[in-house]
Parts: sequence; structure tokens; C-alpha cells
Amino acid sequence: MSAAAVASSEDLLREILTRLPVRPLVRLKVVCKKWCFLISDPEFSQLKGLKQAPGLSLVPLGEYQPPRVLPFNFLNKWGTSVLDSCKGLLCYSMADLHNPKQISYYVCHLASGEFTRIGVFDVLSTIRLKVGIVSFDPLKSVHYKVILIHQIPSASSNFRLNIDIYASVTQSWKPAEVVIVPYDAGFNNEAVYMNGAIYWYDQTRKAVWYLDLDTKCLDRVPDLMDWPKISSVKYFGESRQLASHCNMQTPHYATYCL
Repeated sequence: MSAAAVASSEDLLREILTRLPVRPLVRLKVVCKKWCFLISDPEFSQLKGLKQAPGLSLVPLGEYQPPRVLPFNFLNKWGTSVLDSCKGLLCYSMADLHNPKQISYYVCHLASGEFTRIGVFDVLSTIRLKVGIVSFDPLKSVHYKVILIHQIPSASSNFRLNIDIYASVTQSWKPAEVVIVPYDAGFNNEAVYMNGAIYWYDQTRKAVWYLDLDTKCLDRVPDLMDWPKISSVKYFGESRQLASHCNMQTPHYATYCL
């Protein structure tokens, strides 16, 4: 097949370009406007990510080279707390030296070291912060969400949760919403965000609950076949929109599609 035929077929050209390393791709963007548009397309980045296979790692046994230290000294500053990390993004809070009553929230891109301040909250809301979650899947989108869940004091036997959601696509926060969760649902600070809902594992009932953020529907995930066998879940998390749990009493690690 001639070079002209390859260049005229966008599907074939995309297939070839997705197999190239990142550095040559950057140089190829200046070939023509068509190539620049194709390589800059977010869908191209997602397709390239799916094709990436883990390469071989070489451990040099000759001259010793000290490990490279990432320039994240700001995390050692007073009043800085890491909330969550997800696929190369780190969310953290930092006290405002000029206004002690305010706490700033940031998202840092670990590969580039670039950070963005996404919001400022008062100290009281930070004290009440129950869960901070970063939701990001670079294979689906270049944008991310940050979910902050604050527990509001209540005299009733329910959790009153104030939920704030930041979306990078709009660079803004949705209006805060208050959701009532029964105390016996066992809400805890190890909740995860998947498919528009908050999931958490209830140690008391050995069950998984979820709260749909759009419908405000609270329900229990149907029991899985091997769930009753698990007496103590030490880890409950998310990976590629799948729920994962780990039992420390036995070598048991499982992943479920919820």
C-alpha cells in the first residue's frame, strides 16, 4: 500500500499512530493540520491508552544512580493533608497562612507537577469532612470529579451528609446537597465513587450499600455468592469502575461489577 493511500485512510492512520511512543507523536503534530487534529483528539488518547502494553523493566546493576525525588515538598508544609489519589491525580488540602479560618483544596497532576486550586472551604467544614474522593479515568475522559462528603451534626439516628461535587469539565462546584442516610446503613470514611453513586462496605452487616447521587436513592447491593463467607474486609476500593475488596484473614481478593 502506498504512503498516499495510508495518509488518505484516517482509520488506518489512527491505527498506526496509536502504536507510536509519545515523544514521536508530539513531533508528528507539526506535519499537517489533519495529523495535529487527530493526535490532539481525546478519543485518540483513550484508544492509545487501551493499546499500551506493559513494557520490560531494566534494573541497572552497574553504577548506582540515586532515585529521582519528585518535587512535592509542599506536601510537608504545616496544615497540608492528602485526601485521595486516583490514576495520577492527587487531591490535597492546605491551610491558608493569611486566613487561618480557610482551607484551600487542590488537585495535582503527579506526572507534570502542575496543580489547580479547586475551592476554598472554612475550617469547620474541613473538620466535618468524612470522605474525599477523586474520580478519574484517563481512558474515558481527560476530565475528573472531586467529591467531598461532610457529616453534619444531627440529634436524630441518621447521618446528615453534605455532598459537594467539583467537575473539571466546567471548573465549578455543583450546589451542595444534604442527604439523609440511616445510621444502621453503616456509612464510613472508606466510601468509593463509581458510576454516579457512592458505595461503602458495612462491616456490621457484611453488606455493600450505595447512594445514587442523581436520584438520592439509598439501597443495599444484592448479596453476592461468596460475600457471607467474608468475615472481615480490610480494604474496599475501586479500580476501573469495579468494586474490589480484600480479606486479611485469608488470602482473598475479589473484584465485582456493581
